[in-house]
Amino acid sequence: MSRLAARRHQATVLARRVARRAARTRLGRRIRPPRVSVIVPFYNVESYIAECLDSIVAQEFTDFEVLLVDDGSPDGSRAIAERYAARDARFRIVTRENGGLGAARNTGVRAARGRFLTFVDSDDKLTPGALRRLHDSAVRTGSDIVAGAVDRFNVAKDWWPTWVPEVHDDVRERVTIEQYPALLRNLYTWNKLFRRDFWDAQDLWFREGVAYEDQPIVTQLLARAAAIDVIPDHVYRYRARDDLSSISQQTASIKDLRDRIAAWRTSRDVLTRELTPELYDEWRLTLFQVHFHWYLTSPGTVDDDYWSELVAAIRELAEGAPEWVWDQTLPNRRLLVELAIQDRRADLQELVRRKVQNLPPWPSRLRDDGVLLELPLLGDPTLPDELFVIHPDQLQLWHHVENFHWETDADGQVVARITGRAYLGKVDLSSHEQRVAVVLRDDQTGEEHVSWSTETPESSFEPPMEDAWCDYNPGLFGVRVPIGRLATAARHGSSWTVQLRVEVGGLSVTRPVQRLLRSGAAGLVPAVLLTGGGRLLPEWQVNRVLRLTVDRTAAVVRDVELDGRTLRGTVVDTSGVTAIVLNDGNDRAVAPLAADGGFQVTLPRVPAPKPGAAVEWRLVAQRSAQSGEDAGRSDVVPTDDTYAYPAGVALAVDVRRDAALIVREFGAGVRVDTAELGADGVLRVSGRVVGRSASSLRIRARSKRSRAVGEFFPVTAGRFTAELELRHQVYRFGRWPLPLGDHDLAADLTVANGDVVRVPMQVSRRLNDVLPAPVRTEQIEGRVVRGPDSVVRVSILRPIGDGRGTYRQNRLRSAPPRTRLARGLLLRSYFGELATDNGLSIQRELRRRGSDLPVYWAVHDHSVVIPEGSIPVVVNSPQWYELVQSATYYVDNMYQPEWHRKPDGQVLVQTFHGYPFKQMGHTHWRNVQFSQARIDSYDERARQWDYLISPARYATPLLRRDFAYDGEVLEIGYPRNDVLRSSLAEPIREATRAALGIEPHQKAVLYAPTFRDYLSVDDNSAWWPDFLDFERAAAALGPDYVILIRGHAFNARSEHRLGSLRGCIDVTDYPEISDLYLAADAGVVDYSSLRFDFGVTGKPMVFQVPDLQRYQDTRGWLFDFEPTAPGPLVATTDEVTDQLRDLDRLRAEHATAYEKFRADFLDLEDGRAGARFVDAVMVPRGDAPPDPGPEKETR
Repeated sequence: MSRLAARRHQATVLARRVARRAARTRLGRRIRPPRVSVIVPFYNVESYIAECLDSIVAQEFTDFEVLLVDDGSPDGSRAIAERYAARDARFRIVTRENGGLGAARNTGVRAARGRFLTFVDSDDKLTPGALRRLHDSAVRTGSDIVAGAVDRFNVAKDWWPTWVPEVHDDVRERVTIEQYPALLRNLYTWNKLFRRDFWDAQDLWFREGVAYEDQPIVTQLLARAAAIDVIPDHVYRYRARDDLSSISQQTASIKDLRDRIAAWRTSRDVLTRELTPELYDEWRLTLFQVHFHWYLTSPGTVDDDYWSELVAAIRELAEGAPEWVWDQTLPNRRLLVELAIQDRRADLQELVRRKVQNLPPWPSRLRDDGVLLELPLLGDPTLPDELFVIHPDQLQLWHHVENFHWETDADGQVVARITGRAYLGKVDLSSHEQRVAVVLRDDQTGEEHVSWSTETPESSFEPPMEDAWCDYNPGLFGVRVPIGRLATAARHGSSWTVQLRVEVGGLSVTRPVQRLLRSGAAGLVPAVLLTGGGRLLPEWQVNRVLRLTVDRTAAVVRDVELDGRTLRGTVVDTSGVTAIVLNDGNDRAVAPLAADGGFQVTLPRVPAPKPGAAVEWRLVAQRSAQSGEDAGRSDVVPTDDTYAYPAGVALAVDVRRDAALIVREFGAGVRVDTAELGADGVLRVSGRVVGRSASSLRIRARSKRSRAVGEFFPVTAGRFTAELELRHQVYRFGRWPLPLGDHDLAADLTVANGDVVRVPMQVSRRLNDVLPAPVRTEQIEGRVVRGPDSVVRVSILRPIGDGRGTYRQNRLRSAPPRTRLARGLLLRSYFGELATDNGLSIQRELRRRGSDLPVYWAVHDHSVVIPEGSIPVVVNSPQWYELVQSATYYVDNMYQPEWHRKPDGQVLVQTFHGYPFKQMGHTHWRNVQFSQARIDSYDERARQWDYLISPARYATPLLRRDFAYDGEVLEIGYPRNDVLRSSLAEPIREATRAALGIEPHQKAVLYAPTFRDYLSVDDNSAWWPDFLDFERAAAALGPDYVILIRGHAFNARSEHRLGSLRGCIDVTDYPEISDLYLAADAGVVDYSSLRFDFGVTGKPMVFQVPDLQRYQDTRGWLFDFEPTAPGPLVATTDEVTDQLRDLDRLRAEHATAYEKFRADFLDLEDGRAGARFVDAVMVPRGDAPPDPGPEKETR
């Protein structure tokens, strides 16, 4: 390229930038309409709208307008919208009276000026790049509609709707709804782009004043579109509100049901009028598979009107449905539809409570016509067996690819080595042998190339779908696919879809590969260079099919080398190549080719990259034919891909994942080549330091719950070998193995000037090829994987060895009962998450008396802190199943497992884990609609208890009544609170405060709210209530206070942690809560039974209960709250801090109420409950001596 041509090119680029900026001004917007109009109605969304609008502002495609339709919103949403409109000319506010979502969308359509329309609900978000992908597809193909995939999310997690992987598995361009009826599963407005002239030509409007206003109109638009693009890209994030307040989360209300039925009927009328009967039946399949079940599984079915109207609608819409619609509906859903048609409400509700909508918990049998599911009601004379059959075309081929990398055969040809798991759901591989093949299907000819599995590789991951009744562990495959000869002989653009084929029991199922585990080699498969030129490109993104494509457009170079900042090389075939361009997003340097194809270019100097970062220049071949800014350009690839930047260098030649040649300039960084865990629990890591010289290095491991730091090891000539013991300091309790979870590695580098810089430890290509790598020691099981940004991650799993997997767990639970007892005391607390509660005091009392009774603690893993002299047993390990069925004493603060069969002679003690106050037992179970089978199971387990511990006299009759228990009650108080009145209290207080870094002069406030049922994710976890503003509270109280934030166990399971806040310490993961009672000087509590335990200390309490009525309405309680709350009842953060400023005054003002509270509810808390337990349970059986009298206590 000549110097003049280069200047013209730069001038063109600059002119386009100026034009784009001008178009974004208010004047520019009036002169030229935007390409895309984004319509965002809003009403009462002040908590969400900023996130929504930020996701639009962040779009890389900028030629859009946003119509913010204020639907008479009474909250602060308008003010937020006005801020965006004031600072960005693309945002316009349109105001209207409240008329509902349909009316607001219609208003937005009328005001829109763009060539394309799209919609965003104001509590949802666009994904990065969404508008670009939708717009570019529409422009490229000319289609009327472009439909993208959807994510769902809440504060706790992200997930895909079940239909997304099926409907959006691949690119489908210019199809009609007749050609691709599966799109009828996607009848939402907001994940689509509509061509405006097409929209106007249909003269269709959203229905107004009703919910589900979008389904009929979207159905009509899909039916009328001459061409539709279906893309696999996830373009939209659909929020599930935490407070369950959105329209789509109201399925239990009869108004919602009526709106939905109206939408069904309108859609039916449209489809029967405008489409073929076959397409109408495709839509009915969506009702059978999805829509009906939103309501059949809803709590609303308890209402007579709700049930009768739902049954009438299902009968109406299912009438005359052809047999294939029934056949293609899964059997558990078929069954519920049939029960509704038969008006068998009680049977349906019981099946829903038993979670029949989930397939894995139910046994199955392979038959000639498919798989028979042994669901409840199989054999009922009114329900034919065919209802329970999964037909062959419905069988799910579950799979994942763990490792995918390139090898070379003896002839020098490329071979793909692919390993992973593949099997058919509900087919038991312990009874049926299968074989697996990788199939390459030619996308042009349909020809198949089949390679059968010849090995059974080791796996680091569990099966992608597990089953209690089917063993999927044999479903491993390892295949070497000889792709090299095929690809070398193929022309440019040839491609193959990679599929898996499973043959078992006379069935053969083939499906495309969609699930590659991103944390291993399969998730980062590089392109491979082909013999004779060209490259083979793996093309895959999450939710897409895996495809291999031949590319022969890249320019090939040889003899590439760096000399200082000068890069030299030679283009092998110079045909059409005029120059090599150095590009980092903009052209930085242009090197014309010499006659022999040689080139030389000087890298521009840039500021030194930060530690862990790099600057990257891509080499681009400029070709002579040019028809636009980027036309006539291609990648540059080397003759081989063996480039590997050496240790210590800051500048190096490398190749990208697509084999394109690049130059990288590094800041300080670390690349890990090997990572292995020894039997001693020490992780040994070797690799290279790049970008900057370093003299030593130490490893750090960080997770949400732990930090581990190793010693410094030397770095020699840029290379290192370092070690990290996978243990961490647990407050005052010493060093313990790292807990379950993901632990990301970083390195502290000592650089030339003696400074220490911290950088991520990243996976090298050498290490990537062997990932995931299993790790296993006596105390740790897991795997080494590639985490985000290629960081080395150690994922630690529960160490249960041969017990891993749902099938093996079921086998262990179904084993014959033990016939002999093993002397010992088994203690389980909170399912093994902690070794705490009443068991600690019982063990302490046994030790005080000199008992030699072995004490076992059930633990989730070996990170759980247990008392010295205890024996850990990991829950769900084979050893756990052996012990829980044979220990002479078994004490639990939760229900014993449902599968537990108490052996003769075992003493089973239930302590529970709180003072009765909330609704519990039978009343609570009925309120939350537990199945009768589940309630019966609880009652059966209660009948096995030898003793039930009651913490107080008031509690005994409540426990007996609500848990239907008529056995022996030990009315002894709670042993867990003995320590609060013991001589250990003050030493523990001092040690705990020291471990937490609390200064002697500081007042510690324990903030410990209970979970909210209305914020629960499930029956096991919940997100935090956000009533206390921690930063505001800490600022108001000042440096003489520290707030200890303790999440409930339900909150802890959500994995949400608050992190570092000034004046606050998150103690959610502190292993012993009684330590925190002792360390604190006051408590901020609510409805939790923790207030009773804390009351034993006599320390003042503030009760923050802004949701008092809502809590009572959603959970309910056994008696009035106020007598159990001996302190002020407040709502706001400021009210809390006002009460805490003078603890002496707080204590004095509520002294009388406090004394009455302790007399009424803490009458047995004298520090002797553990002694009374041992006297009642162990002494009579000879496993503990009588109480020797007061002695010095030990912990």
